[in-house]
Amino acid sequence: MDSGTLILIAAGCGILCIVLFVIGTVLNALGIVFELIGGLVEFAVNLFNFGPVPGCGCVVLAGAIAMCVVTALAVNSVLQTCGTPQQVNFCQLFGY
Repeated sequence: MDSGTLILIAAGCGILCIVLFVIGTVLNALGIVFELIGGLVEFAVNLFNFGPVPGCGCVVLAGAIAMCVVTALAVNSVLQTCGTPQQVNFCQLFGY
């Protein structure tokens, strides 16, 4: 064998080593991402099956989100009256 062939074989082995290292790292990172997604899905399924009746946890979560939305809309409508003759005492908390 001549020295050119040995250099090509060594370079090929080096490149193969780097490529395999990159593939292994990427697959490990993808595994972590998919494990996280799977954990979130499992949490959602467990939340849905929480309580004495399956689906009760989901209803409670939907109710909590709805209450947050209703509260935000109520605060928004009250803050729109600030600086007007219909101003309420709640506006004083925000310096009006």
